[in-house]
Amino acid sequence: MIPALLLFLSPVQARGEAMDAPPSMDAYYHYILGYEAELASGWEDALKHYQNALKFDPVSPSLKIQIIGVLTKMGNIEEAVSLAEKNVRENPEHLPALLQLAELMRSRHKPEEAIKLYKRIIKIDPDRDLAYLHLGALYASERKFGKAKAIFNKLLKKSPGEATAHYYIAIIDMENKDYGSAEKHLKKTIETDPDFDSAYLNLGMLSESRGDIKEAEEYYRKTVEINPHNTLAREKLTQFYIEQKTPEKAITELKEMHIFDPANIDINLKLAFLYLGEQQYELAVAEFRKVLESRPGVIVPMYYMALALEELGKHDEAVELHNEILSIDPKYKKSYLHLGFIYAITDRYREAAQTYEELLSFDTEEPAPFVHLGNIYIQMKEYAKAERVITDGLALHGEDVELHFTLAVVFERTDRFSSMVSHLRRAIELDPKHADALNYLGYSFTEKGINLEEALELIERALDLKPDSGYITDSLGWVYYKLGRNEEALTAILKALEISGDDLVIYEHLGDVYLALDRQAEALDAWQKALESKDEDEEIIKRVEEKIRLHKKTE
Repeated sequence: MIPALLLFLSPVQARGEAMDAPPSMDAYYHYILGYEAELASGWEDALKHYQNALKFDPVSPSLKIQIIGVLTKMGNIEEAVSLAEKNVRENPEHLPALLQLAELMRSRHKPEEAIKLYKRIIKIDPDRDLAYLHLGALYASERKFGKAKAIFNKLLKKSPGEATAHYYIAIIDMENKDYGSAEKHLKKTIETDPDFDSAYLNLGMLSESRGDIKEAEEYYRKTVEINPHNTLAREKLTQFYIEQKTPEKAITELKEMHIFDPANIDINLKLAFLYLGEQQYELAVAEFRKVLESRPGVIVPMYYMALALEELGKHDEAVELHNEILSIDPKYKKSYLHLGFIYAITDRYREAAQTYEELLSFDTEEPAPFVHLGNIYIQMKEYAKAERVITDGLALHGEDVELHFTLAVVFERTDRFSSMVSHLRRAIELDPKHADALNYLGYSFTEKGINLEEALELIERALDLKPDSGYITDSLGWVYYKLGRNEEALTAILKALEISGDDLVIYEHLGDVYLALDRQAEALDAWQKALESKDEDEEIIKRVEEKIRLHKKTE
């Protein structure tokens, strides 16, 4: 494919040619008025005055050229072409008239007519370089590459410093995958014209294609240095920086692009996504807002703006945006998932459950909504509903690890130990690196005081996968305690407190370990701290209170 750049050379400017001397002051007067009106974009007035001038000088080809130019600007193309053809018939060797008609034919995608005209122009004036360039470009647009290159080479013999001819030969070579020749001609282009920005751009693309990233970046940078408006070069640099994982440089390029193209909303969108990836959520939201002001109701930017708001903790705004998305597309799954999540983390469990139930009413293809809904019902202590949902999910997605794990939690909460063990073992079988399932099973055995060696092995495997988990570290300490390895238990549980901070269960375990080590004051202090924690699990609180009561009774 020939790039569009090859086809859009500067149009012929008829005024660049000597103007026919008007035969009378009347013609001259109307010509001046027409010219002034044209400069002010007053096409109707310009046309009227030029036509009046033509009445006083009906044979002037230059006046007709001015009229044709105004007709073209007014969109009266057929009338302009008709008059241009008449002008050429009346003045078959008048170069401005020929050039104007050739340009009209080229712009109307009539290459054969335009080619004939440029050939006539070159025959009349072999030194008119622009005609060679237009003719070569037309041949190239028709994929007559041999003829195009022949014309460009002919021009180079006559005018060796014609950088544009080298450039167009390079473009044709690139189209034909002759990259060596293309590079040679591109370098010739910048030799003869060091400010030819498009040549640097294409040299950058050639360098990038052969993996010379550093050289490619240098060429792209040189392109925008010469022409800060070269959007393609900046886009190349932006994409290049994204691929090289240097988003801050990509952001800089996009901001520069926006200076020169402030109305380009796609730049705002790209900036928004880059800010989102860099966790600069306020900036991301600001850019998404600009996009949505220009393109209201477009779901993708709405969705990602909602995610940024969610990360900022602006949950009400995020919920409002997700609901707006669902009013546009009632089956937009991702918004249901995030709505459910926001409701869950803000303790709006009933709304979360309703959201996931609604999603599952029309889409059961993924296991995640079953898992989320099951966990919501667990939080609400509605275990029968949780079991129903997870069982329904397993009927469709029997190999899903999280469904087995979540059902195991339901069985643990409803005192069905063997069923819990069965599903935890299945989860571990499906994913041997499921740290939570390994820890859950190991801790459950520890609490029961059974299979303690296996429990230790399970918990150690979990801790290898999540070495910074306070809860798994506490499980390790607890199984050490159950095995009578109290000093190791103390070390592990103190480390768990360092990681997790104020935690009811860990403080309870610490107290029990201190008691086993006969460090009774420290045991009492640990249990007291357990009661001071923010956890409100009434069952554990009662258990700790009973330990304190018994301890004080024996003092």
